[in-house]
Amino acid sequence: MADIRHYALDRINEVRRWHGLPPLHLHYELSIGAKAHCEHSVDRVEDMVYAQRLEHTPNHLRTGFDAENVHAQIGNMHANDFVNSGIDVWAKHEGHRNNMLSRNFTHTGIDIAMRDGPYGTKKFFMTARFCRR
Repeated sequence: MADIRHYALDRINEVRRWHGLPPLHLHYELSIGAKAHCEHSVDRVEDMVYAQRLEHTPNHLRTGFDAENVHAQIGNMHANDFVNSGIDVWAKHEGHRNNMLSRNFTHTGIDIAMRDGPYGTKKFFMTARFCRR
């Protein structure tokens, strides 16, 4: 999944570049936390997608990062297509877009979890955490 993590970083930085912003750097510790959140959440993707409510990290557990974007999806798609979908959704939503485009953030931790879903589909969950270092 390291390759897909770097693909997600490239896509976020592409959006930043379109807006004249410097690239974010991948932060190892933030990525570990993002991975834990993805692994914890991916098994509940069906419930979250159908309820149209995704789970962010609770505020009392947020340490080491200032903002978080999450995206979940179920379908028959390649992991790159899932990442593209997530970045596109974030770019259209003001709060998520502000996280990606904040001049205050210099680093991000990203991870994506994938599991087999119902009826031959895949369940995906992506977390991106943002901070200044």
